[in-house]
Order: sequence, then C-alpha cells, then structure tokens
Amino acid sequence: MSNALSRVIGYNLKPLIVIIGEDSKGNLRTTRGFVGWIEFDIVYEKLKRAVTKYLLVASVLGIGRSRGIGFGEIRVELKSQS
Repeated sequence: MSNALSRVIGYNLKPLIVIIGEDSKGNLRTTRGFVGWIEFDIVYEKLKRAVTKYLLVASVLGIGRSRGIGFGEIRVELKSQS
C-alpha cells in the first residue's frame, strides 16, 4: 500500500462499535471506530517534517469527532532509519 508521497510499512487495525450512552427513549447510542497501529514512511524530507508536526499536534488535540469523550486519541512514535 503506497502512493507517490508515502508508503505503508505495516498495520494492524480492528474495527469496533462502542456504546456511548443512551438517548432520551433509553435506546443505546453507539459509534464506530477502530483501534490499532499504522507504520508508514514518507520519502520527501520536507513533507516528513510537516507531517511530523501535524501528527504531534494531533497527539495532543485528537482527531475527528467526539474527542471530548476520549475518541480520536493517537500516539506518535518517531523511528530513525539506519
């Protein structure tokens, strides 16, 4: 899996359906998401620096909807290539 700017080295993703509460009628409210990891490489150094900055900000702020209740959490680990 790749494109001209990056390539996926590995991944392990699992879809989940999570209960987030009840509506006014007592029906369960659910949302879909995923848990897992993705390892990718960006070839161009300038783009790699920019994406690294965005991902580090996202690790603090979260990504997507429902961040306030804990969804959208990411962890960034930078690896140096030998």
